[in-house]
Order: sequence, then structure tokens, then C-alpha cells
Amino acid sequence: MNPAVDPVSALTRLGEKLNPDLRYHVLGSGLSSSLERYTLAYLIVMVIVVSSIAVTAFIMMHVGLGLPLPVAVAVAVGAAVTAFTLMLALYISLPMLAYKSRGGKLEPRFLLFAEALATKLLAGAGLSEAFIMLYEKDARELKEFLLEMEYIVSGIKAGIPVETVLEEAARITPVPSLRGLFAGLAAAARTGTGVREIITASITEYLYTLEVEIEKLSNSLGAILEIFVAACVMLPVAIGVVGLLLAISFQGAPMMPGLSIDTILFLSTFIVIPMLSATVIVIVDSMVSRIRI
Repeated sequence: MNPAVDPVSALTRLGEKLNPDLRYHVLGSGLSSSLERYTLAYLIVMVIVVSSIAVTAFIMMHVGLGLPLPVAVAVAVGAAVTAFTLMLALYISLPMLAYKSRGGKLEPRFLLFAEALATKLLAGAGLSEAFIMLYEKDARELKEFLLEMEYIVSGIKAGIPVETVLEEAARITPVPSLRGLFAGLAAAARTGTGVREIITASITEYLYTLEVEIEKLSNSLGAILEIFVAACVMLPVAIGVVGLLLAISFQGAPMMPGLSIDTILFLSTFIVIPMLSATVIVIVDSMVSRIRI
């Protein structure tokens, strides 16, 4: 097929024009081994969805509602264009979301990868040899990073310079710490020095970043829990005091018909405070889940 009219190539070019990093997002997310394969599979789904929506819209307009043929065709074309636009947006955003999700899951595992690689280098292996040994001996323990290891090892065995392979791997991997490590190792490989220092610096930076995030989380949680405890203790007391003062002011007459201070105190103690507690638990859980160790 002529590349100029090949729908896979056309959709690939359009996708890369809208998102220049689409190829790296597809590879790094693990959705497919190449952008072209992902595009082919997605194009098949797109054709099925768009054509189904267009046919359904035409049948509903022309047969179901009895609209004239030109009107039904116009509605079907509009539905097809809308469906195509939405599918195109999903074609671009799906790899981005999967890329980001995989990066978030693997970031806490970076330390295991860096330590395993550092062990090989400290044992006297070269940079290329260390990655090959890491892939052959530690693939099961580091199966989450299998995509990156396979890419690097296959490039090394194909005779591509290790610095070039690492630079491309730095663009493919969605793990921020691993991206910095690969970029640093690529720069060190070009000069031939500082490989071990790069890994040590990456591990130190990762631990420092984790320490800072935990400290920020501790401070935030302390402030939230202090406010929560103060509210839980002071709310019933404040309501009781205010109710007592109002009762004295009204000389025993009810402040509001059908609503006594006892009712307000009961509602605040057994309904408002439990709801506040549940809200605080949800907020704290959301904050803690951001730190993955």
C-alpha cells in the first residue's frame, strides 16, 4: 500500500503531530512494542466504533423517526465526525495515562533496581555487562522493569553504543528517578568515568526526595489532626455552653419551635462528628497513599 494513503501511517503521523512524544508513551506504557502496532489495533477499533455509531444514528433518524434521507445522512455524518474526534483524543490520551500510571507504580521500586545495578558495577562489571547480567540474573526480581531491561539489552546486543541506548531508554521509561539515572549513565558512558558515582548520586537523591515528602506529609497530617481533635472536643462543649446561655436568656422558653438544645447536642455529637471523622479519614488516606515506599 502506498504510504501516502496508508491509514496506519496517516494516523501515526497525525498522532505524533499532536503529541510528539506519543511513540515514547506507547513504548514506555507497555501498551505495545511499537507505535505502528498500537495504531493498527486502535484503528481497527476506531473503524468499528465510528461506523457503528454512524449506522445506528442513520437508522434511528430515518427508520425510527422517519426523517428525510438527506437529514438522516447529515445526522449520521455528524455523529461519525464526533465519534472520530473523541476516538482520536482517546488514541492520544490513552498512552499518556498508561505511561503516567506505570511511572507512578514503578517509582517506589526504583531503589531495588538501582541497588541491583550498583552491585553488578561494584563487582567489577562494565556498564554494558552490568545491564546484561541484570537482565539475565535478576529479571524475575525486577520483572516490573523488564520493558526497560529488554530494550537496553537488545540495543547493546545489536551493537548500538550503550550511551545511545541509555539516552533512548531515558525517554521511554515513565519512572522519573530511572529517567535521571539513565541520562546520567549515558553522559558518564560518553566520558568513560563516574558511572558508580552517578548511581550513588541517584540513590542519594531518591532517598532525600522521599525524606522530604515524608516530612511534608507528617507536618500536614499533624496540622489536620490537631484541627480535627480540637473540633471534636470543642464542638459539643461550645454547643452546650451556647445552649445554656440561650436557655437562661429565654428563661426556659424554647429558642426554636420543635428544636431543643438537647436535639442539637445529640445531632452534633452522634452525626456531625462521625461524619467529620469519616471525612478526615478519607483525606488522610488520600495524602498517605501519595507516598509509596
